[in-house]
Amino acid sequence: MIVLKYTKKLIKALGKNADKIFSSASDKKDASVLGEWSANLVKYAGIRFILFVNDKTLLTIFLVFKPKENILERFQQALLKELLRLDIPSDRATEETLKFSGFSLEKNTDKSMTSYMNQLSFDYQVMLDMQLQRKEFLDIEKA
Repeated sequence: MIVLKYTKKLIKALGKNADKIFSSASDKKDASVLGEWSANLVKYAGIRFILFVNDKTLLTIFLVFKPKENILERFQQALLKELLRLDIPSDRATEETLKFSGFSLEKNTDKSMTSYMNQLSFDYQVMLDMQLQRKEFLDIEKA
């Protein structure tokens, strides 16, 4: 399984079932080209989001937190969409996405990644503010 390094805010929001949310039925050790990910909880206007950042490439996936029970499936869908948007061949993108059937959870101890996620969180909040000021609806799942 691929490692997902979490922040204290995220693990608290996930609650006692965090391992179940991110685990898979199989313990396959498929190595991903992308490698490990970090994740943080972002709050904006009473809505919670989850920010995934790839440790190697800094590829970012931003999802609405609820329903938390299917975060893993929504992450896979968003990752596939993003890889295709980056012109990764569809067979390669699908192959890579299927490796994310589960995560092994570890506490994030990388202060530079935490700092980077905090900056990204601020950037997303500014983007959301701009959308609201223009009275535009932003569908995070489709962005």
